[in-house]
Amino acid sequence: MTSHDELTKLYDELESLRAIGKEDEARELLISNLAKLPEGLRGRIMLQMFTADTHPVIAVDTEATADGGVLYIQLSWGAGHGWVIDAHDLASDPWLVDELCNRRTLIFHNASYDLQQLWKLGMYPARFHDTMIMAWMLQDHALGLKDLARQL
Repeated sequence: MTSHDELTKLYDELESLRAIGKEDEARELLISNLAKLPEGLRGRIMLQMFTADTHPVIAVDTEATADGGVLYIQLSWGAGHGWVIDAHDLASDPWLVDELCNRRTLIFHNASYDLQQLWKLGMYPARFHDTMIMAWMLQDHALGLKDLARQL
């Protein structure tokens, strides 16, 4: 566990790098220090540092156990920017839930499945889009995510 002073110093370093446009260096610094951060703080810092107002849209995918329990939530906000979090860790962090459900637009592929998984955790996104529905409306090709990605 890292002390409060160490966390403050790390946060200040990250903010300094971001302020001068060195996003890649800030990301590397954060990644190299992730293990030192308390579990609940890891995701909060990553999401806050790399989404901010410049990334209001986040792609979301959920993974479930064989019996239908929510296992992980995967988030991505651009090439090379992503995070996998234990679903219950995410759901127990009110800041993250608010950030995802009220302050971001979420992108799903087959939202009918992923939304059900989020609802099990008490998460109700206000703004979202579904690439599967978009694909269905725009074309007559296969609707699977792999097929759609190949077409890009």
